[in-house]
Parts: sequence; C-alpha cells; structure tokens
Amino acid sequence: MVVAGDFNAKSALWGSPVTDRRGRILETWAAGLDLVIVNSGQVQTCVRRQGGSIIDLTWASPPVARRIEGWRVAEETESLSDHLFIEMSLSVIPPEVQARRRVAESRFPRWALKKINTDLIRAAMSVSLWAEDPVSSSEEVDEAAGWIGDLMAAACDAAMPRIKPMVRKAAYWWTEEIAELRRSSVRARRRWLRARRSQDQRRMDETGVEYRSAKRLYSWAIKQAKDKSWQELLKALDEDPWGRPYRMVLNKLRT
Repeated sequence: MVVAGDFNAKSALWGSPVTDRRGRILETWAAGLDLVIVNSGQVQTCVRRQGGSIIDLTWASPPVARRIEGWRVAEETESLSDHLFIEMSLSVIPPEVQARRRVAESRFPRWALKKINTDLIRAAMSVSLWAEDPVSSSEEVDEAAGWIGDLMAAACDAAMPRIKPMVRKAAYWWTEEIAELRRSSVRARRRWLRARRSQDQRRMDETGVEYRSAKRLYSWAIKQAKDKSWQELLKALDEDPWGRPYRMVLNKLRT
C-alpha cells in the first residue's frame, strides 16, 4: 500500500526542523497502520512566498517501501504550483530480482528477431567458423566458449538490429517553445530561492516578480498549446476517424 499527498503536518521524522501537533498525530496514525515514511533528505516540498516546508509525504507498507527507488523532490521541474513534483519508481518486481535482471541485460543484449535476415546470419556464422581451429585442451575450451559468445553477438549484429531502451514520448501538445519557457521558469524560481536564502528583501521582491511572470507565461503557453492541439484532433477526427486520434487512443489502451 502507498499513501501520498499533502498532509500539512511537520515532523523531524520526515526532515522538518520542528514537530507540530499534526505531525505527532500523523506519526501515531502511521504507526497504527504499520506504514513507513519514504521521504528522504530535507528538501522542501512546498515553497511559498512566506516560506517553505516539508508537508508532501509518501507512506508505504514495509514490503512496498522496499520496492520504491529514487524518491526525490524534482526541484528542477516547474510544477505551476507551490507544491513541487515528487518523483519515485515503484517496481512490482522484488529489488533483488531487478538487480539480477539489470546485470543480465548489461551482459546479454537483445535483438529484434522479427527483423532478422536469415541468409545474412547464416553467412556471418559460416565465415567466422572457417578460420577456427579445433579445440584440443581444457584451457582452450574456456577460450572457445567466450569466442562462441562473441561470434554469435557479431552475427546477430550483422543480421538484425538491437532492441533499444524505450524512450518516453513527449505529450502531443509539447513544443520546443514550451520547453524553453519551462527552463526559463525554473531558472527564475532558482534565483528567487537564492534571494530568499540571502534574506535580501529587495532581491526577494524583484526575483519573486520575475518568477511569477515566467510561471504565468509557461502556464499560458501550455493552455494555448493544449487548446490548439485539441481543435486539431477534433478536425482530424472529422476528416479521418481511423487516423491520428484513433492511433493515440489505441496506444493508450496498449500501455
């Protein structure tokens, strides 16, 4: 079980400098359900003009907590909110099995068998075997085993492409202009946070205005892009029901 959200409670258990009444109540509640805190570090999860706090929490039952990796506050990503994004990965596979798989995948690559050229792989194997002498000792057996592995990998590379890691596609409405606005907003937020730490009120006011302006531009660009893309999808649906809108829905159902 995983429970995550804005709990509006402070406790040293999850990195807050103070523990308040809500924090103590929340600690008791979690202990009663045998939940453990997943938060790590002391990075603020909620940043407002008047200050920041760690109130966005992730709880999990012990078996699930062991399968959560990479929990972090995504400070470099603009959330368009006082609350920052929380990133983590949850695997349905036990960590020890995952580790074995990662080792296996790094040692044993995968190929796209559907695209194999059978004539080419036969030719590659035959050419490699012509030059090899018979094995005559136990030491040569070990060497031959490694040679066979290299031979098979080279033949597969010659006859079919390797399977590449999946790359997450950007949202259909995403543009380079929006990406640049997000980067600008993140830079403005960092300047504002540095000004807050310096306790320079003038700098805080100036950078605060810049950050809010950059965030509004970013939010407005996203809204405009979504509206435009939605209208384009509706138009495409009218013109060709089995075109891009249909493929998008089908891809969502497959994932």
